[in-house]
Amino acid sequence: DSSQLCLGEAMKDPLDVRFEVKDSKGKSYAFEIGDRLAIREESINDNLANQPAWFARYGVLAAMAKAHREQLEYKLEEFEYNLDLKIREGADKDDKLTEGKIKALVRTDSKRMALVNEIVEAKEQEEIVAASRDAFSHQKDLLISLSAHLMAERETDLSIKKKRKE
Repeated sequence: DSSQLCLGEAMKDPLDVRFEVKDSKGKSYAFEIGDRLAIREESINDNLANQPAWFARYGVLAAMAKAHREQLEYKLEEFEYNLDLKIREGADKDDKLTEGKIKALVRTDSKRMALVNEIVEAKEQEEIVAASRDAFSHQKDLLISLSAHLMAERETDLSIKKKRKE
Protein backbone atom coordinates (compact mmCIF):
# COMPACT_ATOMS: atom_id res chain seq x y z
CA ASP A 1 0.00 0.00 0.00
CA SER A 2 1.11 3.53 -0.70
CA SER A 3 0.65 6.61 1.44
CA GLN A 4 -2.70 8.35 1.42
CA LEU A 5 -3.64 12.00 1.68
CA CYS A 6 -7.02 13.17 2.91
CA LEU A 7 -8.14 16.78 3.21
CA GLY A 8 -11.04 17.92 5.33
CA GLU A 9 -14.24 19.32 3.91
CA ALA A 10 -14.29 22.77 2.33
CA MET A 11 -13.99 25.41 5.03
CA LYS A 12 -15.04 29.03 5.35
CA ASP A 13 -11.40 30.03 5.79
CA PRO A 14 -8.95 28.37 3.36
CA LEU A 15 -6.35 28.20 6.13
CA ASP A 16 -8.66 25.90 8.10
CA VAL A 17 -7.65 23.02 5.82
CA ARG A 18 -6.68 20.01 7.89
CA PHE A 19 -4.23 17.56 6.37
CA GLU A 20 -4.41 13.92 7.36
CA VAL A 21 -1.69 11.69 6.01
CA LYS A 22 -1.34 7.95 6.41
CA ASP A 23 2.03 6.52 5.58
CA SER A 24 2.58 3.12 3.99
CA LYS A 25 2.70 1.53 7.47
CA GLY A 26 -0.69 2.96 8.43
CA LYS A 27 0.62 5.61 10.83
CA SER A 28 -1.48 8.80 10.73
CA TYR A 29 -0.29 12.38 10.89
CA ALA A 30 -2.61 15.39 11.07
CA PHE A 31 -1.92 19.11 10.95
CA GLU A 32 -3.55 22.35 9.86
CA ILE A 33 -2.00 24.68 7.32
CA GLY A 34 -2.89 27.85 9.23
CA ASP A 35 -1.08 26.64 12.35
CA ARG A 36 2.04 25.83 10.36
CA LEU A 37 2.14 29.14 8.50
CA ALA A 38 1.60 31.33 11.56
CA ILE A 39 4.65 33.42 12.43
CA ARG A 40 5.08 34.76 15.93
CA GLU A 41 7.88 37.08 16.92
CA GLU A 42 8.51 35.20 20.15
CA SER A 43 9.09 31.95 18.25
CA ILE A 44 10.91 33.34 15.20
CA ASN A 45 13.92 31.07 15.78
CA ASP A 46 11.72 27.97 15.89
CA ASN A 47 9.93 29.15 12.73
CA LEU A 48 13.26 29.62 10.96
CA ALA A 49 14.55 26.25 12.12
CA ASN A 50 11.41 24.31 11.17
CA GLN A 51 10.50 26.05 7.91
CA PRO A 52 12.66 23.89 5.60
CA ALA A 53 11.23 20.69 7.05
CA TRP A 54 7.65 21.89 6.59
CA PHE A 55 8.39 23.02 3.04
CA ALA A 56 9.79 19.55 2.34
CA ARG A 57 6.73 17.87 3.91
CA TYR A 58 4.37 19.83 1.70
CA GLY A 59 6.58 19.11 -1.29
CA VAL A 60 6.20 15.39 -0.58
CA LEU A 61 2.44 15.82 -0.08
CA ALA A 62 2.22 17.66 -3.40
CA ALA A 63 4.02 14.79 -5.13
CA MET A 64 1.70 12.27 -3.44
CA ALA A 65 -1.39 14.20 -4.49
CA LYS A 66 -0.17 14.43 -8.09
CA ALA A 67 0.64 10.71 -8.19
CA HIS A 68 -2.79 9.87 -6.78
CA ARG A 69 -4.53 11.96 -9.43
CA GLU A 70 -2.44 10.42 -12.21
CA GLN A 71 -3.22 6.90 -10.95
CA LEU A 72 -6.93 7.69 -11.05
CA GLU A 73 -6.61 9.07 -14.58
CA TYR A 74 -4.87 5.88 -15.75
CA LYS A 75 -7.55 3.83 -14.00
CA LEU A 76 -10.23 5.82 -15.86
CA GLU A 77 -8.52 5.27 -19.22
CA GLU A 78 -8.27 1.53 -18.56
CA PHE A 79 -11.89 1.38 -17.41
CA GLU A 80 -13.12 3.23 -20.51
CA TYR A 81 -11.09 0.96 -22.81
CA ASN A 82 -12.39 -2.22 -21.16
CA LEU A 83 -15.99 -0.95 -21.12
CA ASP A 84 -15.75 -0.05 -24.82
CA LEU A 85 -14.55 -3.59 -25.60
CA LYS A 86 -17.28 -5.13 -23.44
CA ILE A 87 -19.98 -3.11 -25.23
CA ARG A 88 -18.66 -4.07 -28.65
CA GLU A 89 -18.29 -7.76 -27.77
CA GLY A 90 -21.70 -7.92 -26.08
CA ALA A 91 -23.62 -6.33 -28.90
CA ASP A 92 -25.87 -8.47 -31.06
CA LYS A 93 -25.00 -8.62 -34.73
CA ASP A 94 -28.42 -7.16 -35.49
CA ASP A 95 -27.72 -4.10 -33.29
CA LYS A 96 -26.29 -1.20 -35.16
CA LEU A 97 -23.88 0.34 -32.72
CA THR A 98 -22.35 3.48 -34.03
CA GLU A 99 -19.15 4.97 -32.63
CA GLY A 100 -21.25 7.79 -31.20
CA LYS A 101 -23.59 5.38 -29.42
CA ILE A 102 -20.67 3.38 -27.97
CA LYS A 103 -19.03 6.59 -26.81
CA ALA A 104 -22.29 7.74 -25.19
CA LEU A 105 -22.72 4.40 -23.39
CA VAL A 106 -19.18 4.62 -22.05
CA ARG A 107 -19.52 8.27 -20.98
CA THR A 108 -22.80 7.73 -19.11
CA ASP A 109 -21.72 4.60 -17.22
CA SER A 110 -22.22 5.11 -13.47
CA LYS A 111 -18.88 3.52 -12.49
CA ARG A 112 -17.10 5.79 -14.96
CA MET A 113 -18.87 8.83 -13.53
CA ALA A 114 -17.78 7.82 -10.02
CA LEU A 115 -14.16 7.66 -11.24
CA VAL A 116 -14.50 11.07 -12.89
CA ASN A 117 -15.75 12.51 -9.58
CA GLU A 118 -12.77 10.95 -7.77
CA ILE A 119 -10.44 12.61 -10.28
CA VAL A 120 -12.09 16.00 -9.74
CA GLU A 121 -11.63 15.62 -5.97
CA ALA A 122 -8.03 14.48 -6.47
CA LYS A 123 -7.31 17.54 -8.64
CA GLU A 124 -8.74 19.79 -5.94
CA GLN A 125 -6.55 18.14 -3.30
CA GLU A 126 -3.51 18.43 -5.56
CA GLU A 127 -4.10 22.15 -6.07
CA ILE A 128 -4.64 22.78 -2.34
CA VAL A 129 -1.43 20.98 -1.43
CA ALA A 130 0.53 22.77 -4.17
CA ALA A 131 -0.79 26.13 -2.95
CA SER A 132 0.17 25.18 0.60
CA ARG A 133 3.68 24.25 -0.52
CA ASP A 134 3.97 27.58 -2.31
CA ALA A 135 2.81 29.35 0.86
CA PHE A 136 5.81 27.87 2.67
CA SER A 137 8.08 29.32 0.02
CA HIS A 138 6.54 32.74 0.68
CA GLN A 139 6.84 32.12 4.40
CA LYS A 140 10.58 31.59 3.98
CA ASP A 141 10.93 35.00 2.37
CA LEU A 142 8.88 36.61 5.10
CA LEU A 143 10.86 34.88 7.85
CA ILE A 144 14.14 36.10 6.38
CA SER A 145 12.85 39.65 6.09
CA LEU A 146 11.26 39.66 9.53
CA SER A 147 14.32 38.18 11.26
CA ALA A 148 16.58 40.76 9.58
CA HIS A 149 14.23 43.52 10.71
CA LEU A 150 14.14 42.20 14.29
CA MET A 151 17.92 41.86 14.36
CA ALA A 152 18.38 45.42 13.12
CA GLU A 153 15.83 46.65 15.65
CA ARG A 154 17.70 44.98 18.53
CA GLU A 155 21.07 46.33 17.42
CA THR A 156 19.91 49.93 17.14
CA ASP A 157 21.71 52.26 19.52
CA LEU A 158 19.59 54.89 21.05
CA SER A 159 21.42 58.10 21.78
CA ILE A 160 20.21 61.57 22.45
CA LYS A 161 22.35 64.48 21.36
CA LYS A 162 21.94 68.05 22.41
CA LYS A 163 21.41 70.57 19.70
CA ARG A 164 24.24 73.02 19.49
CA LYS A 165 23.36 76.63 19.82
CA GLU A 166 24.72 78.72 17.05
